[in-house]
Amino acid sequence: MDHELNVQPDLATDWEPENDGENWTFELREGVTFNHNDSEVVADDVKATFETIYDPDSEYPGKGDMGDIDDIEVVDDHTVVFNLSSPDGALPGKLAGEFGRIMPKETLENDIDAMHNDTYGSGPFELEEIEEGSHITVTAVDDFYFEDEEGNPLPHADRVTLQIYPETSTEVNALETGSSHIMDTVPSNQFDRLDDNSDIDAIEVEGGWIFPVVMRTVEEPFDDNRVRDAFKFAYDKEEMLEIVVDGLGAPGQDNLLGPAHQHWTDIGDPYGPGAQPERAEELLEEAGYGDGLELDDPLYATAQRTPETGETAVLLQEQMSRVGVEFEIEEVSWDRFLSEVAGTAPFYMNSYGMRPVEETMFGLLAHSDGAWNREHIPPEYEDEFDQTLENAIATPDSEEREAYLEECSRIMQQQGGLLVPFYASRLTAASTEIENYEPDPGGLGLHIQEVNHN
Repeated sequence: MDHELNVQPDLATDWEPENDGENWTFELREGVTFNHNDSEVVADDVKATFETIYDPDSEYPGKGDMGDIDDIEVVDDHTVVFNLSSPDGALPGKLAGEFGRIMPKETLENDIDAMHNDTYGSGPFELEEIEEGSHITVTAVDDFYFEDEEGNPLPHADRVTLQIYPETSTEVNALETGSSHIMDTVPSNQFDRLDDNSDIDAIEVEGGWIFPVVMRTVEEPFDDNRVRDAFKFAYDKEEMLEIVVDGLGAPGQDNLLGPAHQHWTDIGDPYGPGAQPERAEELLEEAGYGDGLELDDPLYATAQRTPETGETAVLLQEQMSRVGVEFEIEEVSWDRFLSEVAGTAPFYMNSYGMRPVEETMFGLLAHSDGAWNREHIPPEYEDEFDQTLENAIATPDSEEREAYLEECSRIMQQQGGLLVPFYASRLTAASTEIENYEPDPGGLGLHIQEVNHN
């Protein structure tokens, strides 16, 4: 994908659906070689890669991002067919993400552990050095198969070092002093400082990183939509956006999709974005909590993993107390969150990076079979949501797809158990000596093959 999340030819030069998107044929670029041994990348490597990913024993993290692939058929060295269990109009976008990288069949079958220590891809750079906790250095490969718009060979940089910094302040200082040239992720509280530096381009891109609060819809009191709605009316998204990320983002709509997604529709926000405490109090009284609501369970927050999560939790606690809702906050480690909290506790929050394909975001977090679904949609709306999402996945028509996704968004917003206070912008920065650095909204990769250092 390019920096605007459009699917572009790369190893695959062309692709066509058949049977309404249940089968997809991909044509592979000829002459592309793996960097480690110069063997050509062929259809057998594509087949072996995805068979490894979809092996039942595989714990590959991106398995849920790439669709329901039944099997892969090799037609010839440069033609491969993906056969799906059901139609999927967005399959090319799913395969174009960070998880669809093709590895050599020989290594996958004979020495898969070797990939932990060396590079086995066919991209513009190959590994020169790894020093754990310090840096990774890569060098440009010869005869990479892409050129820039003027016909010059890519990549432009001969050598790139990805430096690991122990603290954000050290990384900011490195950019300011010129010892580094790109800061991939800038905390919101450092953005203005870098923006004021005439030697630095501070870049804000509309993004989709979210910090949702989960109210599990099968647990009291959140099994009552009046309580869920009371929370949505009581909390102040604008205040959270301003305080937690310094206003660098867009107010949320209690929905997983945000304005950075290509098929996002602005469905409005009947609950906000500012607080409506009177309406929240009315709903709490209707639900039997006219004298206030004290939750038995705390709000669990993974604040150690993302500081924004902890800040959002504290603000939510304060805002809800204004309408008589009280709860404690308990910070949990990531390991404990995965083993004891997610899908078990009634009230918790985490953070999720942007998935560029909207159906993937909804599929993982809201479909009844989703790997990360934790009763975010109440049982009485599961079938309707699932069918609407499956219709969005199946249709090849862009307008129909957008309409189905809009309906999914409305169901989640008005019936679901998620509070999504804001969509955080993607913040990055580069020295003014750097040209052609174009970050994408989701931080999906460091696209540096066309970057120049003057």
